[in-house]
Amino acid sequence: VEELRLRETLEKHGGCVNCVSWNDDASLLISGSDDMTVCVWGCGAKMPLKGSAFTGHTHNVFASEFVPQSNSAYCVTTSADGDVRLVDLERGFRGPAPAHYGAGMGFGMTFVPNEPNTFLSCHQDGRVRLFDLRQSHGGFEGNSHEIVVDLSACGPTSEIVFDPTAPTTFAACSDDPHVRVFDLRHVKSNRREAARECPAAPSVRSPGFEGISGLAYSSKGELAINCKGDDVYLLDTRRAAANINSEERIFKSFSVPWEMPITHQAAKRYVGRRNVKTFLKGVAFMCDDEYVTTGGDDGNVYVWHKDTCELVCKMQADSQVVNTVLPHPHLPTIVCCGIDNHVRVF
Repeated sequence: VEELRLRETLEKHGGCVNCVSWNDDASLLISGSDDMTVCVWGCGAKMPLKGSAFTGHTHNVFASEFVPQSNSAYCVTTSADGDVRLVDLERGFRGPAPAHYGAGMGFGMTFVPNEPNTFLSCHQDGRVRLFDLRQSHGGFEGNSHEIVVDLSACGPTSEIVFDPTAPTTFAACSDDPHVRVFDLRHVKSNRREAARECPAAPSVRSPGFEGISGLAYSSKGELAINCKGDDVYLLDTRRAAANINSEERIFKSFSVPWEMPITHQAAKRYVGRRNVKTFLKGVAFMCDDEYVTTGGDDGNVYVWHKDTCELVCKMQADSQVVNTVLPHPHLPTIVCCGIDNHVRVF
């Protein structure tokens, strides 16, 4: 990790690059931008540009994901315009304009493990929506999804991530200092209960705490939490869940979420970077979960040793702010993007 160096600068976008993600086998990279396009890059020595497509969005693309098991021919995107779109990466967006359903900006999405046709999206209105590609003809109409989680009382929902050790379990974060964990099997079958509002909680972190901007699960089910106006934390969710008694739970059964404040005794803390300037700054594990990494407001990428919490690497990756750091799952490579129009590969 200490020997990471800038390898490539990927130049094509005409605006800030907000998101990057790998395809099924991590042989291709997709990036989304303020220019309302997505670009596909190879994963060879030079990471060549394979093509670009207009998404049909009218504002910044905040999230883009390859559709699993689609031969990397399609992606799903969401944007500051609030729409969720299916994009043919050869022809671009060809469907009708999606109906607006009052969700506000779309912040993130993730496909349901082992279900290549379904994915969750999170939005400015605090609600998590479940979409099915089999109901889509390019755009998702107002009745083509269902609300499976309602955190509107807690502010915008900024990210959702699935636990690889329990593939139906996902965590969601918003503007209060709690992480909420849900089981998709129950929220799908018990929509009324799952969509009830949770009470907002006062900040238990530093005076500058402004919410949670990013989450990531390790392969062992540990949860990294990137706080706005505060530090990065690591929770052993198995230990935390075992220590939360019934009186501390907002809801009484796992069919609805359990939550834990990020001050829980199971936490580790990673300090040294600043996270104030942007609202969708992610966090990630790398090198077989040995390290935790995120971007900072100073344009640097920060890497800490997971167990010792020692900062082991800091390197410039953007002229202003790094929002996303994406490690390759198999290679000693990380991809970074932020305010600049470029994607940088280390």
